[in-house]
Amino acid sequence: GGNTKFILVLRDPVARAISAYRYFCKVLREERPPEKALQYQPQAVLTYSRDNNDFTYIEHGFYFRQLKVFEKYFSLEHLLILDFDQLRVNPSEAVKRTFQFLDVDENFQPRFGEKNVTGKTRFPGLQKAIYKSSPLKRLVIRLLEPVFNQEKRLALKQKMSELNTSKAKDDLLIDPKVKAFLFESLQPDMLDLKARYKLDFVDDWLARHALNKP
Repeated sequence: GGNTKFILVLRDPVARAISAYRYFCKVLREERPPEKALQYQPQAVLTYSRDNNDFTYIEHGFYFRQLKVFEKYFSLEHLLILDFDQLRVNPSEAVKRTFQFLDVDENFQPRFGEKNVTGKTRFPGLQKAIYKSSPLKRLVIRLLEPVFNQEKRLALKQKMSELNTSKAKDDLLIDPKVKAFLFESLQPDMLDLKARYKLDFVDDWLARHALNKP
């Protein structure tokens, strides 16, 4: 409707792609090495499906391309764009801007905490039991279905995964050449994004990767 408002948090698309890759490795859905999974020719026109939605690491970072579709249906006056890094470093300021955008009391102080952090898996065997299918697991699910529906099972799976994740950083190293490939693929969209939406934080993304070129 005319009063609908949207809040979009954008993350450096190179970091977002690597984080997505690490996450799908963590939940055992991605088995390819980063050189194979992250270095590919992105599709110019992509029809998202359940099968390909999770592994479009580069296409998901084409923010400008996706916002062009948004503009076909909604006014930019109804859109607030925030930077993921700034949100993490200074959440109070980001929340204040959000409350101003939503016309609500900006003095309210919410509780801040990180969720869905892709840390290091404590027990790989437990992680496999959580995410991998097996005849025994399918049998247990069928027996529990009447009293433990899919929504409850997903919540339990997420909680178990969080408990099985330490705060130590994931030790999966990404070759600088892979990062450079991602940046080369995503840089044109970043430049279009900055020019169209006047987002100063895109300069931080560009500078970060220009400095880290191998």
